[in-house]
Amino acid sequence: MSSLYQPPRHRVISNNLEMTVKVGDQVLRRGFTTGATAAAAAKAAAHVLSTQEKVAEVTLSLPNSVDVLFQVERCTWSADWAEAVVIKEAGDDPDITDGAEICARVSRNSGSDITLRNGPGVGTVTRPGLAVAVGEPSITPAPRRMIIDAVREVMPNQGLEIVISVPTGEKLAEKTLNARLGIVGGISILGTSGIVEPISTRAWEETIAVEIDVALASERARRTVVLTPGRVSEEAAMALYPELPEEAFIHMGDHVGFTLRDCADKGVDRVIIVGQFGKFSKVAMGYMDTNCNASFLDVEEIAQWARGLGADAELIQQIGEANTARHVTQIIDTAPEIAPKLYAETCRKYAAEARKVLGEKARLELVLLSYEGEILHRI
Repeated sequence: MSSLYQPPRHRVISNNLEMTVKVGDQVLRRGFTTGATAAAAAKAAAHVLSTQEKVAEVTLSLPNSVDVLFQVERCTWSADWAEAVVIKEAGDDPDITDGAEICARVSRNSGSDITLRNGPGVGTVTRPGLAVAVGEPSITPAPRRMIIDAVREVMPNQGLEIVISVPTGEKLAEKTLNARLGIVGGISILGTSGIVEPISTRAWEETIAVEIDVALASERARRTVVLTPGRVSEEAAMALYPELPEEAFIHMGDHVGFTLRDCADKGVDRVIIVGQFGKFSKVAMGYMDTNCNASFLDVEEIAQWARGLGADAELIQQIGEANTARHVTQIIDTAPEIAPKLYAETCRKYAAEARKVLGEKARLELVLLSYEGEILHRI
């Protein structure tokens, strides 16, 4: 158990999470997602509504049993509603929402259900293809669960309405891809684990290099590494390869080219890559850095792949007009005669691009996952 840590700006404390992490030769501070911050604000507002008293701080239980103490910036209330504000603390991650006020207003409702809405500065989804349905607040599934669970801890049976707002959200959204994705009116409330890991390209690459060294030094790993772009795909990979030790699994993020080059330089025998369609299709297009600032998901190119596989004109047009990678898969899955071929083609193209960097010596395996975690194709 770590000692309590207090960042220099807004007080966010955990007694079972190391608040700093060594990334390469740098010591960087972890932060917390907009989802975790919104859940903390909502829980604080529920406390205020329940007790009719001011709350100065609130403890939130994040996934993976991490407990975090958030300072409440301010709160107001009446007999039927309460509002609390918590400051978003991004740590040393270059996050545009760092320092933003995340507000939650909790109001009494009839019945026993909870309704979650967006207020000013939190976007609304207007196009298909996202994890949230059209017309719904742009609050992704994990934060939704976090917010509702946090409030239910305080008021388990009361019917409630929760409104999440971000006063500066509309302005902040101009610096994101939300407009392109059809999210209007503000930012999205995001985050799977609730924790923001600090990102530095150089430091991350140094960490990847060290992790590959550790995997190669492990007898149980048998000179095998499993590369994933994110935590969700990493969890799926661990379930797919339970015989491999934890040190064989490497979170490469967007750094595909660097990771494959390092694997080649160090003579890794077996490289397994597990991920979802968005990252896979970018690499298949030749991008070795899949960050949105360095790559582009060209849906027109994917439409041409489908054309070459015999897709009809209507399907080709729908793919070419898709909004996101998830939206592409939703469209593809309506054509069962094309979907398996297109997923196989994506993996084939990925493998061809990866081989340009990795070389021919290592055994290369790919597992393409759906956004629900099912295997779409593997080679």
